[in-house]
Amino acid sequence: ERGGQDLWDRLRAGEIDLAGLLLPFPDEFSWQDVCVEPVVAVVAAAHPLTAHRSVSIAAFADSPFLLFETGFSLNQIVLAACRRSGFTPKVTARSTQVEFLFDLIAAGLGIGFLPRMMVETRQHDGIRAITLDDPDMLWHMTLAWRRGGYLSDAAKEWLRLMR
Repeated sequence: ERGGQDLWDRLRAGEIDLAGLLLPFPDEFSWQDVCVEPVVAVVAAAHPLTAHRSVSIAAFADSPFLLFETGFSLNQIVLAACRRSGFTPKVTARSTQVEFLFDLIAAGLGIGFLPRMMVETRQHDGIRAITLDDPDMLWHMTLAWRRGGYLSDAAKEWLRLMR
């Protein structure tokens, strides 16, 4: 349970066999798909944009952003979408805990961005998900390992189970 950069470093060092990582990442790793989910905006239930079926990330350009801690790959997906839309967001809080981010969002302290399934699989009355109309905002989860590196029998079994 670490950010992508830390997991890449641990894989490179041979400290771990496999890591759950989001694409894109360096070519030195091999990988296998786990799932692909659209990233959605997560807003307070009373947010005026909840009336829309989908919005551009630019609709949140003046809103405070609530992101994961530095080093989490999801942040790069969000920040790249902001750059494509011509703005740099104001990040007001960071956390590694989804539930804490939900509480901050429900309190009206900012906008979050998460894979759709993370929102749909958790109950929180104070938030709503809004579809983003950017097709490049995808959470592409993989199991990754060092290309040409040793894989333990346990790692091979994880890969088999995920297939």
